[in-house]
Amino acid sequence: MRRVLAAVSARPVPLLMLLSFVLSTLWTLHTHPIPFSDYLDYYEIGRDLHDEGQFGYPIPTARRLPVSPALLALAMVVSRGVEWLAFFNIFLAVALIPIVHRLTLALSNSRPAALTAAAICAFNPTFVFFAPIIASEHLFVLFLFASFTALFSQKPSGWTRAALAGTLAGLAVLTRGEALFYLPVMLYLVWAKTPGNVRRRLLAPAILLAVCAAVVTPWLVRNRVVMGPGVGLSTTGGVNFYFGHNSTSYGYHDITKTPIATDDEAEKQRRAFRRGMAYLSYRPSQLVADIGKGTPKLLWDADTYAVRAALMKYHITPERTIVVRKAFPPGSVPITTWFYRALLPFALAGLYFFRRIGRARVVLLYGVIFMNWVCYSVVFWSKPRFRFTAEVAVCVLAALTAVALWEKLAGQMKLRRGLHQPGP
Repeated sequence: MRRVLAAVSARPVPLLMLLSFVLSTLWTLHTHPIPFSDYLDYYEIGRDLHDEGQFGYPIPTARRLPVSPALLALAMVVSRGVEWLAFFNIFLAVALIPIVHRLTLALSNSRPAALTAAAICAFNPTFVFFAPIIASEHLFVLFLFASFTALFSQKPSGWTRAALAGTLAGLAVLTRGEALFYLPVMLYLVWAKTPGNVRRRLLAPAILLAVCAAVVTPWLVRNRVVMGPGVGLSTTGGVNFYFGHNSTSYGYHDITKTPIATDDEAEKQRRAFRRGMAYLSYRPSQLVADIGKGTPKLLWDADTYAVRAALMKYHITPERTIVVRKAFPPGSVPITTWFYRALLPFALAGLYFFRRIGRARVVLLYGVIFMNWVCYSVVFWSKPRFRFTAEVAVCVLAALTAVALWEKLAGQMKLRRGLHQPGP
């Protein structure tokens, strides 16, 4: 028993990964999640890649970015079963725990803070409940926060570190397009972390950006050749822009009844951007109203998506697809909502404690949250699911602040005990 306890204390991160995996597995066995909507889309494109060797079959598509479906296609070599793919996504989800641990350790040089951040991520109900879902978020945060970790690591050094971060950033962009919004944070960090003269410090961000562009460009060329002009990274960007800025309804709604409706996804993309821009040009003040709608949805609204995604089932009939939601397990929605909200005060309090740890660290963590808000509340449209990336940063902030607060209180108590001890 002592040997077991010694092994656990020596390697707590693998234990956290195991416990988080067990919790997500139990949730999966209880709910038996079935892919639907976006998640079904990822499944079907991955299956097309596996079976037909084509991104979209029989008609090529660009409605999703390539890395997540490609990884699903690779996983389908073992099995195309939904149960296996759910466990595969749980593996991806728990892989975030050691990355968060290492990043927090690099930021703070505090093992208690790093372990606390890893534990918060391991037991965060949102991450646990959402883990088995066939979604791109699991892989995306791995690439994104691994790129940040590379920037704060001692090895590799110099321009090799910038190239590694650029490669990971490019893979993040090809997983979820929102990664483009975090590039300014990365560029500042690599500039700030590069020693030497101005020329050397400017070259490092240029290398990061060039490598990232080299990773992303083949996909852009493919879309231009296969799908036509105006597609960019995917054909969902314009539609999401339109959902955020239009005269019909904020957020997702039936686009078959809107002016952008068409069976040609590339043309739908072009129409959506034109309509959204025309609407904002005609009513610029509406941007403020749209931001006002999106901000609370992103940063505060009840966090039901992680639970709901595992509780949907569908029946395909000749007439239509019927989607039915099972009853929420008691307490599942409140615990996801209030766990996140309980972290927010600690994240805000970090502004006080982080005056001592350097500007680069503040830019990283608060920059991720800010750019997540810019992406979804300003440019596109918001709902609680879209704060997934920001919630990882909130977990790290909460851990750093909680440990700093504890150490400060412990120091004050020790000082008081010393003052009240009798003299010799």
